[in-house]
Order: sequence, then structure tokens, then C-alpha cells
Amino acid sequence: MGKDQWKYELHIGFSDEPLYREGVRMYFDNLRDALRKLSLIPDYVYKTALSAGPYLARKIDRVQLVSIGEQRLMLEAKLVIPDSDQPAILPGIYYHFPEGTSDIGKESGIDFSTFRGYDAENRSLLTSYLVTENTETFKAILAIRDLREEASERFSQEKCCCRSTVLQLFGNGENRSRDILQHPYIEEFYYRDCNDAVRDLLALNYDYLNEYLAWEQDLPDFYSRAGIRLNGSDIIELLAVREGKKRMAFDEPLPPGAYLNVRGNPENYGLTLPFSLLESMTKMTTVYRTGTYNREQFTMEKVPELDNIIAVQPIPAKAPVKRNVPKIKRSKGKGL
Repeated sequence: MGKDQWKYELHIGFSDEPLYREGVRMYFDNLRDALRKLSLIPDYVYKTALSAGPYLARKIDRVQLVSIGEQRLMLEAKLVIPDSDQPAILPGIYYHFPEGTSDIGKESGIDFSTFRGYDAENRSLLTSYLVTENTETFKAILAIRDLREEASERFSQEKCCCRSTVLQLFGNGENRSRDILQHPYIEEFYYRDCNDAVRDLLALNYDYLNEYLAWEQDLPDFYSRAGIRLNGSDIIELLAVREGKKRMAFDEPLPPGAYLNVRGNPENYGLTLPFSLLESMTKMTTVYRTGTYNREQFTMEKVPELDNIIAVQPIPAKAPVKRNVPKIKRSKGKGL
């Protein structure tokens, strides 16, 4: 799937936005999944920088939900802390709908009129209160708590496959240099079929897989990680080995080249692509050679067999049992 085939983009932007691409961008083929993922972003990251994960040492400035085809901003989430002369505005995280909630509600199946404080004339909804008890903390409204529960089930129990790449930039975005920008640029694509995710992963430019090769090729950045997660767990990694020193568990070092490392039996993940066409490299783990260096080791070339895997239509796997996830529908009321 190309980027033009994704319908919605969720962009997490940070306050220290550099001159180049920044933040985390997630791509979805349906609006409800995008809103589910938005609900799972931890509230406290809007207020406090974390020391781990994709939000490393950064606070979220805003999260934007965009309709890709129309390049239309559908929703923006931000932390609002009012000034002392704005007593009517409560501090917390707000969802702002530039065009109202009608269209986004119809397309996603989420009834925003059930959210506490809903007003058809007001295009902003307070979704999580910032309160001070012993310490500052957030308290989400019931509708958001329900959406998070639904989202947790969707992204952890159903077949949810994510292709993720972590890009590191050379320089600062304005001037290319051998320095590496501190914060990475992360892209995540959410699939309903892991076979599609694997094919798109294998179709990446392999020259980006190695920092030193990417620099020699005058590329603007390189992948520090490229792989696939299923229900939140890493299952596949695409990696490059140039010096022949990369070791997989319990095995000998791999010779220079590009490799697809599958953690376990591919069939366990519903993968039906013909991996047997590729050279298997190790005995204890499932590692397939996908690329080789040219003689000078200044560029990476994909193995010819890869074209057959990228182009092939996978054998249909056994259809998973469909789960009926109820829509968020709460009776109107003002109490929390």
C-alpha cells in the first residue's frame, strides 16, 4: 500500500519542532481506528516529558487528525491551561473540531453528543481534566475512558498489524552534517493483513538501513529501526549487516547483507507469503537474506527472489473470528 492509499493521518507534534520532519505520524485506513489511537496517547505526555518510548524527553504540543485525500484538518487535541482572567475555561486536554463533530461522528460511528459538556454550537470538547490533588493529574471523561477500553481491545487482542520505521536525520534539517539529530522521526502504518505490511516493509530502500551507507549515498536520513508489530509486540525486523558482525541468538555472525528476522514461525502470525523462496540463514531463528551489497559495498541490491514475494498475492489464511465491538453510546448526563 502506498501512502496515497491511506485515508487518515494522526500527527503527534512536539514543542521543540525542528526544521525537518518531526514527531510521530500514524496512518490508518479507517477513521474509528485513528480516533481509538488518539485516545490511547497518555494524557500526561501533554504536560510532562517522558524518559522513554517514542516521546523521549519531549512534551506533546498538539495532535492533529487529518483527512489525507482532502488535506483537511478534522480534529486537533491540545492541553489548554487558561490564564487567571479566564475563570470559565477549565484546564485540561481539549479536542477541537474545526468543522464541527457531525461529519466525523457519522463516519467514525462515534456519537460525540454523549460526551460530557457537548454543545452543538461549541466546536471544542474537554476530554480530560487537569486537576491538583496531592500532585497534578489528569481525569478523563467517561466517554474517553470507554473509547480507551475499546481501543485497547482493538490494538492488543484483534489482529492489528503495524509497520513502523524510525528515521534518524543527518544534521538539523537545514544543513546536512555528520551529526545526528537527537530526536527521531517515526512513521507507523496500521494494516488489517500482516502480509501487506511485510510486502511494504520489504519494498523499502535498503540503502537507508545502514547509517554509514546512507551517509555515503548522500541520503538525508537513515532507518535506526524498521519492523512490524502485531498486537503491540515486535514480530519482524528488517536489518542491514555490513561488517559481518551482527549476531542472532544462538547463531554465527551473519555475512554482509540485508535480512528479514522473523521471531518465530511466520504461520503463527497469519503470514502466507512464500518465504521459502529466500535463503534461510540461521538454524535457531527464522532469518532470510533479502539484500546483498555490491562489490564496493557502497550500495545495497535486493535479491531477485524478493520481487516474487512483494508482487505475489498471499494464500488466504483462515478467516479470524469477527468480534462485534459495541459503539460508544452513553446516555446523556452531566455527572461524572
